[in-house]
Amino acid sequence: MKTVHVYPISSDGTPHRFALSGDAVVLHVDMATDPHWLRLWVEIPMEFGPEVVRTFQVYQIGQPIPDEHRYIGTAIRPSIGPYDSLAWHLYEHW
Repeated sequence: MKTVHVYPISSDGTPHRFALSGDAVVLHVDMATDPHWLRLWVEIPMEFGPEVVRTFQVYQIGQPIPDEHRYIGTAIRPSIGPYDSLAWHLYEHW
């Protein structure tokens, strides 16, 4: 069996570390109700093995991203005007 957990990640660009099962699978990233936070949805086996610390970081458009970081997903804040949509890109450190 497995379960899904959600982890908060701030959009300020600081690295976020989570101890996850080595078998954990990132499913989705989206915006939280607070526009300064994203949500990371992760599938975790109920009987998981050893934990691994995994590090995630948000980047905005135009920011440099290290080559060793792997793309996870993009969260887009819905537009409330013609030009105010914002996007945050989540990467995992490798």
